[in-house]
Amino acid sequence: MEIKRAQIIPSQNLTYATQLHIIAEMEYFNPDKIMKSFHLRSTKVRHALICILYQNNQPLSVATLTDHLKTQFKITTNKTTLYRQLDLLENKKIISIYEVEGIKHFQFNHSHSHQYLFCHSCHQFIPLKSEPIITLKDIQNIEKKHHFTISHHSTLYFGQCHSCKP
Repeated sequence: MEIKRAQIIPSQNLTYATQLHIIAEMEYFNPDKIMKSFHLRSTKVRHALICILYQNNQPLSVATLTDHLKTQFKITTNKTTLYRQLDLLENKKIISIYEVEGIKHFQFNHSHSHQYLFCHSCHQFIPLKSEPIITLKDIQNIEKKHHFTISHHSTLYFGQCHSCKP
């Protein structure tokens, strides 16, 4: 894939959030450019994981990621390799990890915050897109008060969805 509107600037000059924001604003999504900007070697598994997580608007479990790797990319990998790659992507702040009821879920770090309702019964993540509980202004106030730069945040609210209520 080609990058049409923007080029990645070397990562030492930008925060992780700024790099991901630039990538999200590009006309074409390019996992290889993401890996290069974070000084990662491009591999088939990393490429596929970044694509899968970028395309999905909710956190995905390892089982779901494994299914997507097999069906979309014809890649079979063991869990150790998969977790190693996911940990590396999380350490570089390319993805976020949510641990819910002992199960890790992974999501691409888009430039916006991640806030979800999580149903204990059906394990569904419901995104809170138009109803932010923590606003950008709140984040700016926290940064100013504590002299701290926030790169990203996530929030989970636990309960039961309307489909699962008795």
